[in-house]
Amino acid sequence: MARFVLFPGRHHLLTRFQAAYLRALVKSEDGIGTAGASATAPPTIVWAVTSANHQNTKRNPVSYDRREAAIERFSVQEGLRSLVVPVFDTAHTDRFAEVTLKSVESVLGHRLTPDDTVVACSTPEVAALYSALGFPIAPVEADTAFIATPAGAEPIATITPPGPERPAASPAPTGPTTTVHTPEEPGPAATVHTPDDPGPTATVHTPEEPGPAASVHTPGSGGTDGSRDPHPASVPERPWDVLLRLAGGDPSWRAAAHPATLDVFDRYRLGEQVALVVNDPVVGEEGGLTTTRDYRTYAEAFEASAERKWDLVKRHVRPGRIVDVGCGAGAVLALADREPALRESDLIGVEVARHLYEECVHRKAQGWFTNPNVYFYCRNVLGGAVFPPRSINTTLTFALTHEIWSYGHQMDSLRAFAQAIYDHTVPGGVWINSDVCGPDNRALRVRLSLQGSPPAPTAQPDPAALDELSRDEIAAHVEALSTRARLDRFAADFHFPLPYKDVEDPSDPGAVEIALSDAMEFLTHKDYPDNWLSEAHEQFCGLEFADWKALLTDVGFEVDPASHSWRNDWIVEHRIRPYARLSTLDGHPLDWPDTHVLLVARRPLNT
Repeated sequence: MARFVLFPGRHHLLTRFQAAYLRALVKSEDGIGTAGASATAPPTIVWAVTSANHQNTKRNPVSYDRREAAIERFSVQEGLRSLVVPVFDTAHTDRFAEVTLKSVESVLGHRLTPDDTVVACSTPEVAALYSALGFPIAPVEADTAFIATPAGAEPIATITPPGPERPAASPAPTGPTTTVHTPEEPGPAATVHTPDDPGPTATVHTPEEPGPAASVHTPGSGGTDGSRDPHPASVPERPWDVLLRLAGGDPSWRAAAHPATLDVFDRYRLGEQVALVVNDPVVGEEGGLTTTRDYRTYAEAFEASAERKWDLVKRHVRPGRIVDVGCGAGAVLALADREPALRESDLIGVEVARHLYEECVHRKAQGWFTNPNVYFYCRNVLGGAVFPPRSINTTLTFALTHEIWSYGHQMDSLRAFAQAIYDHTVPGGVWINSDVCGPDNRALRVRLSLQGSPPAPTAQPDPAALDELSRDEIAAHVEALSTRARLDRFAADFHFPLPYKDVEDPSDPGAVEIALSDAMEFLTHKDYPDNWLSEAHEQFCGLEFADWKALLTDVGFEVDPASHSWRNDWIVEHRIRPYARLSTLDGHPLDWPDTHVLLVARRPLNT
C-alpha cells in the first residue's frame, strides 16, 4: 500500500466525484502495492496546489488561502489524511512534474518517489510527465474502470502503471465561451521553493472526524437536492468544467460541487467573484489588460512620473479614506504615505493587473509604507462597486480613464465608472483624475507633415504581420521605420479607426490630411515601440476637455475651477516637434494642442 497519493492541480473547486474516487483510492490495497506499508495507515493525500501565487485571474480566480480552506474542510468531512502544499507557477516546461515534486519536498521535507507514491491526475499530458518518472497513475475523472462500476457496488480506483499506455481524457462538456486550461497545466514563471527555503508549513488532517460522505451519481440519478443531475457519473466533469458552469450562471454546478467547496464559496461569496473574473471582457487570463504589455517597463515609467503626478494633485486631496484606482506598483500612495497631514488617513490601492498588484503587496511587506492602514485590492472596477456608498473621501486616478474607455465600451463604460466613483464618494469628497485627452475641436481637418515618404502601395503593412514576432523584434521593426511609415504601421495595428489620406505634395512627401484628434493619437503613441501592440489597444484622444466637464456634471459632480487641460511640453519638444509639423489644409502653421487633462470633481455636500 502506498504511503502517499500526490494530487496535483489548481483545485479551485472540489467535486463529489473526487471525494468518492479518493475514498476508494485510499482503501484500495491491490492496486497500490508497496512493500513495508502498514495496512492500518491509509495513504496521505498530498494536495499540490499549483498556481498558488495567482488569484483574481481567468485561469486562477480563487486565491490559494480559500482553496486551502476548502481542501482542509473536504479532508475532515471525508475522513482523509491530507497535506496541503502550495506550488508557485512555473514557465511551461517538460520538467513540470519534477518542479512540483521539489516544491512538495521543500515543504514536507520528504521526497516523494514511485516506491511510496501514486499520482492522481486526469490530464494525460501531465500524467505522462509523472509516468515517465516511474510513478503509477490513478486517472481520476479519466478512470473508465471506476466510472463503469455497477450501481451499488463498491467502486475501485484503477492504477495505471508506468508505461507507454496511458488513459485518454474523457470528453469535456461544453461551457461558457472562454479559454479552458486543464487543472495541472503549467503557467508563467514564478518562484519555486528549494529545500533550503522550506516555505509555508503544511497542515495535517487525521481521519478522526469523518463527516458526511459524498455520493456518486450513476447515469440518470438525481442530485443531492433532489434535482436530476445533468452530468451523470458516466462522464464525470472535471472541476474546471463545473467552475465554468458556475460562471455561466448554471445553478446545477452545486450538485456536482463538494459540500466543502459550497461552504467556503457561500461564506466568502466566491461564486460572485468567480463569475466576475471569468466573464470579465477586459482582463486577460493572466490578470493583465493585454498579453503583450511589458509590466516592468510600464512600472518603471509610472515610478519615474510619480512625484510629478503627486505634486499636481496633492493640494486637492481630502484626508480620510484615500483610494488610488489603478495604483500601478503603489508609487503615488508611497508619496501620500510621507505626508504628515495624511498620517491618520487610510491609503488604499486598487489594481487590476495581477503583476502590479503583487508588487504592491511585496512592497508593503518590505516596509515601503509607514502608515499601518495601507491596503491593496486586486479588482477590476468595471466589474462592479469595490467600496460601499459614501465611504471614500478622495479617489485618485492617473492614466486610467483612457484605458476604461479603450478596453470597455467607450462612453458607456466611462459613464458607469464615473457613476461608481460618485456613488462611493462622501458628500464633499473629491475625485481627482489626471490623464491624456483629445484636443479641442477634435474633428478639425489638418495637414500633418511627417519625416519620410509613404511606402509603395505594394508595401502597405499587414495587420497580422507582427503577431508572430517577439516583443524585442516588434520594437526593432517599429524603430527602423520613418515617422511617415510608422503612421501606416500604427493605423494597421490601432484598434480604432484612423482614416487619413496622402496630400501628394512633391515638396512635402510625408504630408497627410487627417483629423486633429487622429494626428495627436498617432503622435502621442508613436514612441512606445517596447509596448507597441499593447498601446495600440488604447485610444488617448477619445474625449476633449469639454466632453469631460459635461460627463462629470451629468453624473452629479461639481467641476472645480482648478480643472483644466494642458500640454505636456516635454513630449512636444522631444517627441513631436522634431519629427512633425502641423498646419491648416491651406498651409498656415498651427500650434500643438493640449495633450492632458486635470479634473477635480467634488460631490456636493447636500447629496
